Amino acid sequence: MRKPSWHVPRNDEVDINASLTPLIDVIFVILIVFIICAPILKVDNVTLVKSSKKNNANYVQDESVDKFEIHVLKNNSLLLNGKKTTLEELKKILASKKNQNQHLTPKIFHDQYAFFKTYQQLKEVLESSGIKSMDLVLEPS
Repeated sequence: MRKPSWHVPRNDEVDINASLTPLIDVIFVILIVFIICAPILKVDNVTLVKSSKKNNANYVQDESVDKFEIHVLKNNSLLLNGKKTTLEELKKILASKKNQNQHLTPKIFHDQYAFFKTYQQLKEVLESSGIKSMDLVLEPS
């Protein structure tokens, strides 16, 4: 005879051995999704020197200003707007650009295989030139 749907199982009818296999499978799937997505989600924001809010409120970025892109290549060499340069030359160029444009924000494209020391040296040159901020552009691998 069939049990009614409202039937509550007695203690001897309860299955004590629950299988954890489906739970472990779900956790592995979630872990794999995070492992795959983590390299894609690279976000970085760098502030070199704190500036006052009063100066930033009046600042409007002019799109007509020359681009200022610095590429750090795999072999740790520098390209400024596509032309090869050194840190010393870059410091001189920054001094002249800084006089022309007080709100200069260079874009840094750092290769993932270039040394971190090169990034630090570049950052020190920017700071010593009076650059207040830079955009660090990270590309997914």
